[in-house]
Amino acid sequence: MPDTGALTGGSTPKSFGRKLDAERWLRDELQRQDQGIWVDPAAGRVTVAEWSEGWPAGRVGLTEKTRAGYAGILISRVYPTFGQVQLGRVSRAAVTNWVSEMAAEGLSPSRVRNCFNVLAASLEALSTKG
Repeated sequence: MPDTGALTGGSTPKSFGRKLDAERWLRDELQRQDQGIWVDPAAGRVTVAEWSEGWPAGRVGLTEKTRAGYAGILISRVYPTFGQVQLGRVSRAAVTNWVSEMAAEGLSPSRVRNCFNVLAASLEALSTKG
């Protein structure tokens, strides 16, 4: 039977009735990992703030000004709404509502777009880690 510990966060072993099912699941998970779309199941329990705290510093090729801008957006716009939300619970509807609220507050379209892009990029980095 394949070892699924690394793919399940190591704490929750996955069980299968047949070896064929386990091998098929493992093959699918490894394929998703190769494609850069696999997300560690344990990561879904981490909050947005915990995940994205070091994200700007980890970005390659950014100026310090850009890193500071990203950090500012995280602190002023992302964390108040999503900071304590577990990554696995961030929904498309919540993000859409957040974007609408920022527009209703009178933020410029470019500022709303920048805020959205910072949130999206930090969450996208989650699916490509590893």
